[in-house]
Amino acid sequence: MALSAAKIPEPNSYKEAVKSRQSEEWKEAMDSEIRSKKENSTWRLVKRPSGVTILKSRWVYKVKTYANGEIEKFKARLVVKGY
Repeated sequence: MALSAAKIPEPNSYKEAVKSRQSEEWKEAMDSEIRSKKENSTWRLVKRPSGVTILKSRWVYKVKTYANGEIEKFKARLVVKGY
């Protein structure tokens, strides 16, 4: 029997994701997001220049489903907090 997305809570923070029952799925989703950013050259790790304000970021988690409610995948996005 396949799991239903309705039974899986979506974490609101990284801490919740890694402590959840689906922590391995969320970790793989986060790894996939970082890999994708590197492969598409949209992200790279650099030294922080002095005197520069760093924009904070956070993870956003979503359980993607098929039309019948069955889980397709766990999705994690790293987004900039832009208030």
